[in-house]
Amino acid sequence: MRWMMDACTTACLVTSQLHGKIVTRRGHGWKHDVTTGSTLSSPGYEVATCPIQVLDGRILVAADEPHQRLKAVSCDSAVRRPTAVQGYLNHLGEHLLGRVRGPLKFRIVLQPMAAAVVATRAAIRDAQKGHPAYGWAVLTDPARRAGLLREGWSDVVKVFVAAVIVDLIYQVIVLRRIYLEQSIIVAVILALLPYPLVRGLLNRVVRIWNPKGAGSNKTPHGKNPV
Repeated sequence: MRWMMDACTTACLVTSQLHGKIVTRRGHGWKHDVTTGSTLSSPGYEVATCPIQVLDGRILVAADEPHQRLKAVSCDSAVRRPTAVQGYLNHLGEHLLGRVRGPLKFRIVLQPMAAAVVATRAAIRDAQKGHPAYGWAVLTDPARRAGLLREGWSDVVKVFVAAVIVDLIYQVIVLRRIYLEQSIIVAVILALLPYPLVRGLLNRVVRIWNPKGAGSNKTPHGKNPV
């Protein structure tokens, strides 16, 4: 038997699956050879291992130097426990990375594309009315900020809700439990963040590409930022 010398990996072993000498880490699906520490699914990421023995309820972990004797450690002290915040952040980061490789990963492309389509229509409308970039207006125009935020939310709410639902389905399939805060984080990244970026950028592109048509219905608030 061998001990895998990696805090994150050790914590994940509780819910991982072992088939022969290959352990699959639950959450992001990485596969390790427990005899060598090599990572089969993510080349370049390896963990150190060392031989162990179990004797009278104690885990004997070999020291780094070959000439040193096995060091006895209890099961309770064998794993260095992170703080609650560190444990949560490690847990969160590992689960979020797992979505890139796990099932339903097509949403990583499709959901930002859906938000971009909605933002494109809004950007063309902004350019025709001579409005400044959406994100800039939200930051610099307090009088219109609330209305712009409501308008943006109205545009993207369906994409956001769909992103949350799809992520909840992913969690049931892969994690076997629900982490609502993770679904909200994923939906914010895939649905909300692309919207102001695309809307503001395309507004600029349309106004440069068609300066005569842009601003034909300009409002008093449609001033370009310097």
